[in-house]
Amino acid sequence: MTYYWSVYKLPELAGMDKREAIKIWRVAAMRAMGDPMYWLAFMPAGACGGIGAWIGGSVGAGIGGGIGAILSLPFMFNAARPHVAAVVSERQNETTIGESD
Repeated sequence: MTYYWSVYKLPELAGMDKREAIKIWRVAAMRAMGDPMYWLAFMPAGACGGIGAWIGGSVGAGIGGGIGAILSLPFMFNAARPHVAAVVSERQNETTIGESD
């Protein structure tokens, strides 16, 4: 499994305008919220934040949560990829339908 660290690195969004890629990502991420794998991707952030809070109080929680969020990103992107592909496909169909009219 390939892990992606940025929305712009996802193959489905490669070569797109950055604004369009972000719009597609936002729609796909909202759809992915119903997927348990998407929520499991946030587990490292919570765990690291908890460990950080235990070690260093609120500052440690912030640092640990940040580290956990960085670790969560590739899993979150992979969990949302099917939704990204669906949104891209829908947008292409809308464009094709609009051109044929």
